[in-house]
Amino acid sequence: MKFLSNGGHLEPNRPFTRLSLILGLFFIVLFWFTNILLFTAKMGFSYQTVVEYYLGNEELFRGPVSYLGLLETTHAHLFAYALMLILLNHLFAFAELAPRWKLTGIGLTCASALLEIASGWLVVYVAEEFAWVKLLSFVTLQITLAVVIGFVMFSVIKGRPVKPD
Repeated sequence: MKFLSNGGHLEPNRPFTRLSLILGLFFIVLFWFTNILLFTAKMGFSYQTVVEYYLGNEELFRGPVSYLGLLETTHAHLFAYALMLILLNHLFAFAELAPRWKLTGIGLTCASALLEIASGWLVVYVAEEFAWVKLLSFVTLQITLAVVIGFVMFSVIKGRPVKPD
């Protein structure tokens, strides 16, 4: 794992390391894409459909999301997001970008992921208006992840130029 602590994964003499990172990033892209599909299928992208998902709809015979349902979803998302963000943001830190852009990318991915998870609890236990937070944090997370994944994938594929001796 030493190569991940000093940017060695970008060196051209590490083809298997770079291959494993590219393939791992491919799975993260699939996770990202299926996350969008699941959100669309379960909730949709309107305030009303998000509220109905969490609080239920008597006309559609849909019950509200339970405490246990929220807890199970939170538990799974915390673990999946943690692993994904550790890898992506760590690799993103080695991208050839100004520090402020790295801080922005890392900060937005983490903050929007946390808000995306917390907003379901807020809709159920505080106020339905937090459905706007759910929508905004989900969209922000997906856009930010796409940008970070793109920069990381480009950096890993491009590699680092060989330094002359």
